[in-house]
Amino acid sequence: MIIEWIKKLFSTFGSRQYDQRTGEMIGKGLAISWGGTIHFFGHLSQAVRPFVLPANQTGYFHHRIGWESWPLPDVESISRKEDPGKGPVLVVLLLHQDADTCRKILGRWKFVDAQGHQRLVVYGGPKPLEDNELDGVPVLFCDDPRLRTKIHTMEAQSYCAVMQCACKWAEDQDIAFSHMTLFEWDHLPLSENILEQYLDVALQEDADLLAPKLERVDETLHGNWRIHLAEARKDKWPQHQSRRSGDSCVLTMISTGSFWSLECARAVLEVEEPFPLFQEIALPTQAHHLGFRARPLPASIAEWIHYEPLPIHLVTEARREGAPSIHPVKDIDFNHIV
Repeated sequence: MIIEWIKKLFSTFGSRQYDQRTGEMIGKGLAISWGGTIHFFGHLSQAVRPFVLPANQTGYFHHRIGWESWPLPDVESISRKEDPGKGPVLVVLLLHQDADTCRKILGRWKFVDAQGHQRLVVYGGPKPLEDNELDGVPVLFCDDPRLRTKIHTMEAQSYCAVMQCACKWAEDQDIAFSHMTLFEWDHLPLSENILEQYLDVALQEDADLLAPKLERVDETLHGNWRIHLAEARKDKWPQHQSRRSGDSCVLTMISTGSFWSLECARAVLEVEEPFPLFQEIALPTQAHHLGFRARPLPASIAEWIHYEPLPIHLVTEARREGAPSIHPVKDIDFNHIV
C-alpha cells in the first residue's frame, strides 16, 4: 500500500517528462542523485533511454539529460520462404480453469469455427482435464513449469511449449493453416471480424508477426530489458544469434493477441535460448533476428490491449469504440458472456 502511494505521488506531482525524439509527453517523475547513481521515480508510457541534451554554450557544471525512444525497425523479411496467404487461422486459447469454465470461455470464440478457422485449447492447469475435447474443440495439456510462473518476468515465463504444442498439432491436421494467434483466458473478443482484421493488416504490412504494444527496448528503462541486461551484455545477445548484420535491436510485446505466420512461429521455436528469457521479450526479438518482419498491431486493433487489469465496465466502452478485443479483464462473470 505504501509503495503504491509513493508511485502515485511521484506520477502525480513529478515534473513532466518528454521523449526528445518525438516531443511527446511520456509521463511524470522525479530524478534523484544518491549513492553515486541517478534514480528516477515515476511512470513513463514508452520505453526510453537516457539521452544527453545538447548545450547552447560551453559548460562543465550544468548537465541536462533527457529521454529518447527508439524508432521501431521497419525492415523487410529476409527469411520468409513462401507467402502465407489468407488461409485458415489456428486460434490458440491458453486456459487453466475447470472444464465448465473453459466451456464458457470457448463459447465467446464460437464464431471462429463458423468462419472456417479452428479453435484449439492449450491447457496450462496443474493437471490435465479428463477429456481431450471440450464441445468439439481439441484440448492439449502443456506440462511446462516455465508456463506456470508467479512472478512472470523474474521467473522468465515461457510460451514456447504452448506454441510447440499448437504447431505440432497443426502439422498432424489436413488443414493448411496460414497463421496462428494466441489468446489468454482474460482476453475477450468483442467483434466477430477480429481475424479478418488481423489477416488484412498482415497483408498490408507484409508482416510475419503482428504484436500488440511492440516496442524496441534495448538500453532503455523498460523492465523487460533491465531484468536481462547483465546477461544480454555478457553473452552479446541478440547480436550473436542474428541474421541481421550489426543489429542489436531487442523487442518486447504483449503476447496475447499476437498473430504469427506458421513459418515464422516454427522457426522461432527452433532457436535455443542463450539463457532463460521472458516470453514477451524472447519471441519478437528472435523473430526479428531470424530475419522475419515484426510489426505492431495498429491502434484500431490494439488500443484496448493492456498490461494492467481493466475493470469489466470498460468492456461496453471498448465495444462502443469499435475495438475487436479487450485485455485483461479478470473480474468476469463466467455465467454471463459480456
